Amino acid sequence: MPSLMAYLYVPPGFEMVLSEEDGAIMLSPGSGGGCWGLWFNVSLSDDPASWDDEILRLNRLQVTLPPLSDDQRLVRSHMAELCKYHPLFPGSVEKIIGNVGAGKPLDASYVGCEGRGLLRTLGVQTEKQQAEQGRSVALNTSRALRKALRGDKPVSSLERKYYLLVKRMDSGSRGTVSWLADVLARGEPETKSFRELCSVHDRRAYKDARPMERPLHCFRCEQGSGPCCFSQQTDATLLCLSGMEAREAGKLFRRFSEEYVLAYCDALNSWLADLPTVNPWTDIEALYVGEEEAQAIAEKTAEALGEKTPLKVWLAGCLLKTLKSNQRWHCNEELLDDVPGAVSWLE
Repeated sequence: MPSLMAYLYVPPGFEMVLSEEDGAIMLSPGSGGGCWGLWFNVSLSDDPASWDDEILRLNRLQVTLPPLSDDQRLVRSHMAELCKYHPLFPGSVEKIIGNVGAGKPLDASYVGCEGRGLLRTLGVQTEKQQAEQGRSVALNTSRALRKALRGDKPVSSLERKYYLLVKRMDSGSRGTVSWLADVLARGEPETKSFRELCSVHDRRAYKDARPMERPLHCFRCEQGSGPCCFSQQTDATLLCLSGMEAREAGKLFRRFSEEYVLAYCDALNSWLADLPTVNPWTDIEALYVGEEEAQAIAEKTAEALGEKTPLKVWLAGCLLKTLKSNQRWHCNEELLDDVPGAVSWLE
């Protein structure tokens, strides 16, 4: 079974894994030949030259800590796969915060592609667990879509994500969404099912029987290669079925991520800096979060993190940086850009 290399030999910002083959101990096959960059989901590179001053500061902070235990290293490694477009987001952030507070990976659910298999290589995540998680994602999404179609008030973040989009659809599009909910209810949808839905919609809407290719995958991911695909393909299909201009519909999904990123950044920053939350919600026309939920997120975050320790400060700081910068290589302006106080601890 592969194992973490002795901490003494691993440079800050990286993780390294050893495995035994024919009696020889060597770097485990994987990303970069057994060496994983822990800032890849921030900089989209393993080259330290791509790290900004905030990352360098956090790496220097890591050096001041006593040697990390394997559990503590796994908490940091789990954070390195976080993606704000993954189906568990923002619940994924809550899971990581719980791990930081505990100092060990209480919940190592798959939370994004950009960890590039580090936890899977170590056996912390298994294919069986990921398959079960994928089925759960599909079933929960099906329930959320059906609830939105009924017009029931959303309660969870997943329900909020789909409620507003479905509410703005015309009756024809809503009928096809019901079909999509049926596909997801099977628990293991295939890519071709999503494509068929899009093709049927195109023929109805545009009187055009030509097959249309749809980008049913996220950035740098392969179709059907991981649990993430259920959400990405569902979202892409909904954009096609919505009857709305694609850019308008896409803005709703981006806004969902941006509001939760802002809420969790503000909560983490408040704990790190010993400051009240910035609470920007009075000046923002919130679609998904709002002042009351943001305050609940801040309180729950502080409770989960608990009393400050140097280790927790470093881990929470790494999470704050990850949330601030994840997926920013797309160079889109985001809600957080207008609220610098929500990430002031990183300055």
